[in-house]
Amino acid sequence: MESATTSERRPATLRLVRAALHGPRLSFDQFRAERRIREIDGLRAVAILFVIAGHMRDPMWGNVPGTGVPIFFVNSGFLITLLLLREHSERSRIDWESFYVRRAFRLLPVYFFALFMFSGLVMAGFAENPGRWWQRFVYFLTFQNEFASGATFGHTWTLAVQEKFYLAWPLVAFALIAPVFERARLCFAVSLAAAMTAAWIIWPSNYSVVFIPLVLGCILALLMFKARSYRLVTQLARPGVFLLLLVGAILVKALIEVPGTVEVPFSYAVVLLMPGLIVGPRWVSRILRSRPLVALGTWAYSMYLLHPLVRSAVDIVISPGQSVIPLEILRYALVVAGTAAFSFVTYRLIEKPCIGIGARFTERRAAERSVEKAEKVMVTP
Repeated sequence: MESATTSERRPATLRLVRAALHGPRLSFDQFRAERRIREIDGLRAVAILFVIAGHMRDPMWGNVPGTGVPIFFVNSGFLITLLLLREHSERSRIDWESFYVRRAFRLLPVYFFALFMFSGLVMAGFAENPGRWWQRFVYFLTFQNEFASGATFGHTWTLAVQEKFYLAWPLVAFALIAPVFERARLCFAVSLAAAMTAAWIIWPSNYSVVFIPLVLGCILALLMFKARSYRLVTQLARPGVFLLLLVGAILVKALIEVPGTVEVPFSYAVVLLMPGLIVGPRWVSRILRSRPLVALGTWAYSMYLLHPLVRSAVDIVISPGQSVIPLEILRYALVVAGTAAFSFVTYRLIEKPCIGIGARFTERRAAERSVEKAEKVMVTP
């Protein structure tokens, strides 16, 4: 009887071992062929849910602040670099005009909608903590939000950091470095991350710290875009390795308290998790590709901008800081649901139409340049 039981257990044990050692869900060619990685949308949703929880001002979310920003930043650095790599690989160049026009139509309309909505609440006397609003308003207009303090609309400091990065990184990595030596992009990014991390160790509050998770995301994209390094990096996506890294990331977040604007150790933990989140176990993919998370990820930008408004409304009905877990969960659920509904409307009425306008503009400009190029070829003797 004992030997039979042992023999029955052995195949199950072998299946678990094989599952733990299984390779990435996508081959390198499949990953390169993916036009839209839905897991990225799911990760945006996870990040915004953490951001909202961190802003709830309830005791049960005490260790959550600082969780969403590294996820957002690593995700953003990875995605923007991957898009640039794909365009450069397909066309051997980057259409800079189209790139920045698309970013402008994607980000600016909703941003200014939110900014003027907050300004209206300040003028009406409904803002919680406006500070010297009109002095701070100048920072918001010029995307210097990180210098505008943490009062009303101060949560948008992360957007200002990302915008500066989106301006600088593509030009440096693809316009200045790539024409000289393509592999230098990776060397530059690794050196930059190392220098910023060393600066964080010496001076935790220095400004460069906020860019570390963005650069880490860029490094991951550069590694995953090459066949050899893809095979190496995706060893982290094996189910058993991924689970160990997930537990490690939770422990890093829970046990390590570090100074600085961005939690650097947790940022490194997030970038190690990313291969598993993107091309790892199928159960992870199914979660991140689920309709609710993809929908929240699609609306995440509007949710990020507008959630303090919904939270302030919920605070009137259920005041924060009551240390009653059911009430804290209810408050969070109301804020998430209200923000999602508000953001769905904003996405459909403002964000999505403006994205479409930007796409049509860039397509028309590309067509005009093609015609101009053809005409020049025709008249060339």
